[in-house]
Amino acid sequence: VMRWRWRRIAVRAGMGGVLVWFLLVLEFRSTLPTAATSAVNAGGAGCFDARSAWHALRHGAVDRVEPFAAEGATSGKLKVWLAAGNTSLQALFKPLDASFSNLYTFQEVLAFHLDCLLHLRSTPPAVSRVVNGVPGVLILWLPNLYHRGSLFVYLSELIAVLSQADTAVAQRARSAQRLFDYLLANWDRKGNTFYLTDSEGKRSLVNIDNNHRFRPENLNSDREVFSLFPVSAPSCRLPRDTTQRLLALQANQRLSTQLYHSVLEHDDYAAVWSTGSAMFAVWSREHMPHVKLSERVLWITGTLEELDRLAARYTVFASHCLQIFGVQHVYGH
Repeated sequence: VMRWRWRRIAVRAGMGGVLVWFLLVLEFRSTLPTAATSAVNAGGAGCFDARSAWHALRHGAVDRVEPFAAEGATSGKLKVWLAAGNTSLQALFKPLDASFSNLYTFQEVLAFHLDCLLHLRSTPPAVSRVVNGVPGVLILWLPNLYHRGSLFVYLSELIAVLSQADTAVAQRARSAQRLFDYLLANWDRKGNTFYLTDSEGKRSLVNIDNNHRFRPENLNSDREVFSLFPVSAPSCRLPRDTTQRLLALQANQRLSTQLYHSVLEHDDYAAVWSTGSAMFAVWSREHMPHVKLSERVLWITGTLEELDRLAARYTVFASHCLQIFGVQHVYGH
């Protein structure tokens, strides 16, 4: 009798294990990128075209504003409806509050401009604007998004390894996002992973919620790049165009300088965040008297002063991958 009872327990446990594995495989399939990019911007100079969503966000008239309430969302955010000519669109507004507890909000703008420099096409347009008298950032609202927390993401990546069902497209999509997050020192992606589904049913990673940063002192060793990018066969599936474009940008001029000039040319951050916000102007004069007014918002995030060093460390990682696995494995076709 005892033997039969243990057999029944073993059978049920086995059936439960099969069911759990089946559910995990379904979850894996739902988070497997099937497209290399989400194409939420045109990349390069096309990001700032007069027909682009960026242009509508920057110049469109505000039609309607409502409080944005979602599970896990911080307070103060607004959903905004805009009209620009024959174009209408929706956006999420992240404000700068009076306590300056969310100064990294501006990193959403830096993230978009960095994406455009690298032609990733996976970060929604973001512009500095004043809404209802409050300075902040407007970010293009994307429909057909779904979110996965860190547990699901880790499990999906584990299944990809165990089942050997991962694809080169998915590996390179994740690698491109890791590169993007590493350059921005964005530590919160695993807990804020978003996927976009297009009209053909293709899934892609999209870079949303880019205003989280490592503290600079946590990124001061060579070990950091290899902890985020272990030199392994899956991690060394690199996006050829993005990696080579990063190398070309570094060879031409400091990446931070190019990012700074892109923001300087295409964003109203100085007027919105500094001159247009008396509270910020007073605060920044007291705490950053040695920095020019037009540069205070950029430098207060700490992004630019870290960007070149992080880019150089990623270059070392890419070099190691090429030496160990070769061009065919790293870049593919």
